[in-house]
Amino acid sequence: MERTFKEKLSEKLMSFAGIIRKNIYLLSLRDAFMLSFPLTMFGSILLVVTNFPGFSEKAREGLGALMGHSIESSMLLMSIFVSIGIGYYLYLYKNPKRTQDAIYSGAVALVSFFIVTPFSVKLENGN
Repeated sequence: MERTFKEKLSEKLMSFAGIIRKNIYLLSLRDAFMLSFPLTMFGSILLVVTNFPGFSEKAREGLGALMGHSIESSMLLMSIFVSIGIGYYLYLYKNPKRTQDAIYSGAVALVSFFIVTPFSVKLENGN
């Protein structure tokens, strides 16, 4: 009996998914983003409420002034959570027997994130 195209495709995709499932770098990224998921949801809900289609332009401006900083703050905090999470989970996947030292790896990742983050940008017009 000849296999269908769907079965052949499924077999190829499952072998590819198995390779990806074992990649510790992708697993670290997945877990780090799941760590920051509550902040992502909070910022997204505020963004939807602020830009709800039924509101007038004046109401949107008022809500933007009221909640704009919360939206930006949640997204900025998310980057901090993700950087800590990547360092933490990557250490856990590489050293499963030494879980107590993983927080130090997260701290090094956070400090590295702050070192490479530009706090000011010079524009082309000189500002």
